[in-house]
Amino acid sequence: MVKDAGDRASKIASEIERYFELHPEAADSVEGIRRWWLTFPFTEESLETVKAALAYLEEAGNVVKRRVEGGTVVYSRKRGLM
Repeated sequence: MVKDAGDRASKIASEIERYFELHPEAADSVEGIRRWWLTFPFTEESLETVKAALAYLEEAGNVVKRRVEGGTVVYSRKRGLM
């Protein structure tokens, strides 16, 4: 079960990286990424799985997160990556 969750997070991470290739200046919340960036069936994944994918990309140095006014956490591509 844990391996399956990791596999899903890995696939979502690939989807997020694909989105960044097309939209390198994009930035959004976890909810926005799930709703607008991912293709079906990944739009049906839990927010926790999307967060796990983003944490993996952040740990790898590909994604940065920042808190914007109002407290929302937004993820974007690390500058300088192409």
